[in-house]
Amino acid sequence: MKNNRTKFPARSLFFSIAWLFLFASSLALGRVSYPIRKETAGLTEYLFLLKTKKISSSSEFFALYGEGPSKAKSPVGRRYLYSFKWGWIDMRHFSAAAYYGEKWYLSGHGILTFGEFKEWRQSQNNSGNSAYNYEDFVSNLLGVFFGTRYEYDKKKSYVANLGAYLEKLGFVDDPLTIAPNADQVPEDYSLKPGEIEKSHDYNPRHAKFNEKDLNALDRKIMKYRKKYLSRSIVD
Repeated sequence: MKNNRTKFPARSLFFSIAWLFLFASSLALGRVSYPIRKETAGLTEYLFLLKTKKISSSSEFFALYGEGPSKAKSPVGRRYLYSFKWGWIDMRHFSAAAYYGEKWYLSGHGILTFGEFKEWRQSQNNSGNSAYNYEDFVSNLLGVFFGTRYEYDKKKSYVANLGAYLEKLGFVDDPLTIAPNADQVPEDYSLKPGEIEKSHDYNPRHAKFNEKDLNALDRKIMKYRKKYLSRSIVD
């Protein structure tokens, strides 16, 4: 089983345009965000949190961060995970990309493109505080791949599949010990605009690995990234 995405012979142009505009609007809210110490989590801790919240689908996962059709009244605070191969990611971005990635009328290519549009729009609207933060694009990439390409085990729960995916990608239990920039991760969202690290590409920041550390899944995502950046249609 590839994933939860339903395949149809053709996508509806109307629904594609409508949902992409909704997607872009939902991501263009301009909330200042970057990894902070009190919102980081280790992988085991994070998966336990999702289990206690009884997350069983991408829509419930997305709603956990106050987004999607059924927004959580009290969005969960833990959102930043660290992989020694993919660096820091923001699970709010990841969950959005994974949720929209399961929609048959949207392509992973289109979701990543609108993610870039969102960052550009934020850079125009809020002095750049929340635009192009260093974890944004990688989070979108990994979320899109999970929603569109990852081979789910239908005998396992949504959280179990998510956990297996993140474990294969090298996410760790002690991010503030392993991450090379752990000492620079701030306590809260108090950094001034010029102090926030930025990234305009899909290359992981603060990752530390050797070529031998990469597995088949890592290489598939890198191939997907390469095809997307060449602007070839991959979905």
